[in-house]
Amino acid sequence: TLTSGGNQIATYINEDGDAHGIYESVTTIDTSGTNLEYVDERGDTTSIDLYSANRIAEIFDVAGGQNINPTPNTITFGTTGIVDAGFTATANSISVSIEGRYRVTYRVTTRVVSNTRTGAEFRLLNNGGAVPGTYATTYQRNNDVDRNTINVVKIVDLNAGDVLTVEGSRYSSNGTLNTVADGSSLLVERLK
Repeated sequence: TLTSGGNQIATYINEDGDAHGIYESVTTIDTSGTNLEYVDERGDTTSIDLYSANRIAEIFDVAGGQNINPTPNTITFGTTGIVDAGFTATANSISVSIEGRYRVTYRVTTRVVSNTRTGAEFRLLNNGGAVPGTYATTYQRNNDVDRNTINVVKIVDLNAGDVLTVEGSRYSSNGTLNTVADGSSLLVERLK
């Protein structure tokens, strides 16, 4: 029960005959913008960013042509897309500065250029270690059926400072396998 502010709902008369107003709590919530504005009984405003849980960072490969070798190597995406606060992006990695739960999506498109059946394998790495559940493969038959795309989505809990990369290698044949222009990306979205 408040003794001032808000809406007066009753009057209390004490033993000395003094009248005191009894007030109800009055709060308002405004959701008309991108923030939730909460005004408490004292008139103090608290602002909550409604979109803070949906921040993103993306890197992608517009050039293609990166050779996928038998020895695992980090995929270089090369182009930075949207990178919101809480992320740092390089040509081949995205790091997070806020601990939380994230949705990570990576996509790699490859093309065989030697008319030889060839397969490749990929995985998401966190600080250089494989993230379980992110392994995927491609297989190209020949120059007629020469392209393939893998797409992996994984929900992971990350610590501040974690660095995400994608690693790829050729697991079959001696064919030449390259990434395709505009066919590969790494997208990280903070969920909470």
